[in-house]
Amino acid sequence: MARTATAALAALAAAACAGAPEPAPARPDKPAAELVPKRRSGWDALAPAARGRVAAFAGDYARWLASAKTARRAVASLVALAGARGAEPLAAVRAPAAPGRTYIWMGPGGAAAAIVRVGRRPVEEGVRVVVASVDAPHIGLKQRPVYDAAGFALVDGAPYGDLDEAAWLVHPLALYVYAAASGDAPAVDLALGEAPEDPVFAIPDLLPHLARQVQRDRIVDSPERLDAVAAASTAALMAYLAERGVDAATLERAEMALVPAGPPVFVGVDRALLAGHGHRRRALAYAAVRALVDGDAPHHTAIVAIVSRAAAGGDGAAGIAFARRAVDAAVAALATGDDVAGGLALGRAWRRSAALVAADLGGARNRGVVLDPRADDALPAAVRRAVDAFDAGGVQWQIATGERDRDAPARDLATAGGDVVAFGLPVAGAGAPLELASTLDLYMGYRACAAWFAH
Repeated sequence: MARTATAALAALAAAACAGAPEPAPARPDKPAAELVPKRRSGWDALAPAARGRVAAFAGDYARWLASAKTARRAVASLVALAGARGAEPLAAVRAPAAPGRTYIWMGPGGAAAAIVRVGRRPVEEGVRVVVASVDAPHIGLKQRPVYDAAGFALVDGAPYGDLDEAAWLVHPLALYVYAAASGDAPAVDLALGEAPEDPVFAIPDLLPHLARQVQRDRIVDSPERLDAVAAASTAALMAYLAERGVDAATLERAEMALVPAGPPVFVGVDRALLAGHGHRRRALAYAAVRALVDGDAPHHTAIVAIVSRAAAGGDGAAGIAFARRAVDAAVAALATGDDVAGGLALGRAWRRSAALVAADLGGARNRGVVLDPRADDALPAAVRRAVDAFDAGGVQWQIATGERDRDAPARDLATAGGDVVAFGLPVAGAGAPLELASTLDLYMGYRACAAWFAH
């Protein structure tokens, strides 16, 4: 018996040395094409009855986006949307607050706000948060912007955010001017270039005083060249502004921005795309507020923190730090235990909370919202929570592609102790005057926020 086994081993060794082929692996039962299924468009997976809801939501969003060309106006319109559904100032809370009640906490100068919906569970058991920014790339004007050059009056501009400079040339632009009241001077909130009868501004592809020095087909797209033609002379421009309550002193203390003129427009005969300014940051802010006020009382208290300054790194009083203060304020107002004053309720609430933070993420269009576990080093359990919520709500979602978003503020918010995950919407033409977003993806952003609050 031993000799037989030894002989068999020797035969196997000899075959290996002779280069005998190894046994062929077992063939799969399915063809290779079925093992790696082809990804379909989200439209193919959408029920016919849902297409009407997609179109209705896209129409509502387009009308809102037309009124939200600046961060301050976007915040004001979202607060008004919540106010129309019965929201009250957070200072009016009398604990215990009834589930389903909605409250507003305003940020400094109206550049940020938080919408709070009271849940059925005590706030000490955690909250569900969505943080989204409403600022967008634009051309900011300097405090003394008007100057004459080669027979034209121009306004001196500089880019804000990562805009595509060349795409902004020779594009109709509207001027927004905001100045707070000061002494006897009233507040100013002016938009020029949006009404059909309004003139518009435009940045020439070559500044007038350079036209004879270089070839006309050369595009000058340096940040120092983003100055827009405003009139034939400084006197004409200042007279036009004075008729609308804006003088030189107002310009020196005002926030001024040039943004694309005109409302968003649908693209394609099936209206499957929407071209508008600032989709990638503003779309999820609108979706979150709509989901918050449209739904029933959430299980956990739900908060939408509307911030700005994302295009400048998220710093400042209206940046990501505001979202953390908003959660602190909501917990302090709604907590009912004896440990509120000592801060124990706040710490307990943060440890049991979870947040989705909107970020600029890459992904395939027509396939829903994008999750990026890499953008903020999210914990696997936090990602699992988001995925479970989306699956339970029938949300189409995908994992981000391309480079990570290094400016995502999710990591800063995660230091408070809760679970934080970055999410976003795929957008084409980011940084251009008009960005393209799929109406299906916009609707899935709304569904994602609704599922997050309901899960």
